[in-house]
Amino acid sequence: MVSISSLTLTRSIRHLPGSIVTQRRADRVPSEHGSGRRVKTQGRDVASTGGGWHSGRAGFPAVVRSSGRPARLESGATDERGADVESLAERYLDAVAAQLGRLRDEELPAIGAAAEALADAAAGGHRIFAFGCGHSSLPVYDLVYRAGGLALINPIVVPGTGATDPPPATLSTAVERLPGLATAVLDNTPVQSGDVLILVSLTGRNAVPVEMARVAGERGLTVVAVTSRECSEAAPSRDPSGLKLAEVAHHVLDCKVGIGDAVLDADGLPQRFSPTSGVLGAAVLQLLVASTVEVLLGRGLTPPMLMSANVDGGQEWNARVLAENADRIFYL
Repeated sequence: MVSISSLTLTRSIRHLPGSIVTQRRADRVPSEHGSGRRVKTQGRDVASTGGGWHSGRAGFPAVVRSSGRPARLESGATDERGADVESLAERYLDAVAAQLGRLRDEELPAIGAAAEALADAAAGGHRIFAFGCGHSSLPVYDLVYRAGGLALINPIVVPGTGATDPPPATLSTAVERLPGLATAVLDNTPVQSGDVLILVSLTGRNAVPVEMARVAGERGLTVVAVTSRECSEAAPSRDPSGLKLAEVAHHVLDCKVGIGDAVLDADGLPQRFSPTSGVLGAAVLQLLVASTVEVLLGRGLTPPMLMSANVDGGQEWNARVLAENADRIFYL
């Protein structure tokens, strides 16, 4: 693990308002006359002239709403007209399924191109690093020392940038906006020309990820960004350069998360809830690893993969893999 031990934190904390996404399920949507009709959305926004789902305002995706009724938690419930009523849990699954479907339909070529870069680094004796601030750090940790994971991926750990470590949790909101921090982090990280840096940032607007991508590129690293184009395009940059992560990375992987992250809306709550960036961010990174494995195997190379330490023989397997790749692993 690459860890930076000393920081100066000077920025105030501000919070962005929530917003949100799409609905995919082919289901009944009440019309303005009270009758239902079947709508097949195929992963696109669902519109309704009455209650139920609705299209968002101009430039914003549809929100998965409560259809003007109290939330029903049981599956198979019906409203007073006999139309199917989905529980909030079902609606969340529908929203996530729609976003995952878009990943499959739209992002696999970009993921494949980024996987070629990771495979080049792995095959060429270079290293792979990954970093994210706040909750964007969580998908990164899901790559590291992971059962079934690629052993070569190293997290860059900077105190104050994790989701909750160290507390208070609001600290990362301020830290990720600090100009100059990313350069200091890279100065104290064993990155070299030819390495790959994976950066996760939903909006890609804050100073730390933008600066880290720019400086890493200047130092000869290939930068892979995991971000949401929709979120990024909706907000101005907070980096002094005026640029965003998607504008300075070599490879951009769009996680398809909507503005504000949360996807559900219900009567009695003024704000949207149930974010999907954790699920989608982790999915994009696991797709990237799977594609990298595929590329390496296609070249006749065996990637150093880890096993679960809770499977018989797993711990011994991992010890061997880690020892064989010790010169490129920094999290031990």
